[in-house]
Amino acid sequence: MADIPKKIIVSDDYENYRLDRFLEKNFFLPKSLIQKDLRKNRIKVNKKKVKFDYRLIIGDEIVLYKNYDINISKEKKIINKKSISKFKNSILLKNINYLIINKWNGIASQGGSKISISIDDILKEYSKNDMKLRLVHRLDKETSGLMVLAANIKSSRYFHELFSSRKVKKIYFAIVENKPPKKNGYFKDPILEKGIALEAETKYEIIKNLGNNLYLLKLYPKSGRKHQIRIHCSINGCPILADSKYNKNYIAKDKSKNLFLHAGEIEFTDQLGKKINLKAELPQHFRKYIKIDN
Repeated sequence: MADIPKKIIVSDDYENYRLDRFLEKNFFLPKSLIQKDLRKNRIKVNKKKVKFDYRLIIGDEIVLYKNYDINISKEKKIINKKSISKFKNSILLKNINYLIINKWNGIASQGGSKISISIDDILKEYSKNDMKLRLVHRLDKETSGLMVLAANIKSSRYFHELFSSRKVKKIYFAIVENKPPKKNGYFKDPILEKGIALEAETKYEIIKNLGNNLYLLKLYPKSGRKHQIRIHCSINGCPILADSKYNKNYIAKDKSKNLFLHAGEIEFTDQLGKKINLKAELPQHFRKYIKIDN
């Protein structure tokens, strides 16, 4: 008996989700199977063939031409009170259109098959008694720092456009091993994504020599490639301390395994025309190496 196609209409809960992560979350499918079935036209969006990283839009019709074992999204994660409390304590700015939080490291921005809990999961629980929050950009699981969360669809679309057009200024801080090539300059090495070398640029400056061949850097990504700052630092001989992916010496240098990369400043103009410039203090694990100046 042939499989009966299953149609799913994308709700606002999943706006801007990557298609593969949506399918991972709701059907517990491995990424390799999702990519295979997309290639073989067993999964389509709006009757068209799309790539696994397609970003969903409200009202999209996903059609599955193969019966998978798990029905959509009746699965529910239990979010403990400690996680909700931690999230509330991370809020630095809140208004009717958006929140800005200081994300702690060790938690993913968005869920997946191997993610036990994410900021996105917490948002769904938090939003029951408050505004309905949505992700508009992401930080790596290991990276701490400032994240903007939209409080409504209009705000979500505004911030997606703002981030995609590079109108949000982000400044990162990192502790690296070895001195960069210059006191300040640019890393312009291309970064491979899906086998294609893409242009990437990161401005940097040395803020402080911390001793023991460690340096505090201030970094300004001019493009938005995946793991851009981590890759650029590694390629240029100054890998980020405790970077398990791009720094092979991280265990010997830092037993806590906390990545020393922090999104410390953000600047943008919101939809009401107000200029926002917010800073988040460096997390505790940085302070073992840095004397914080008042």
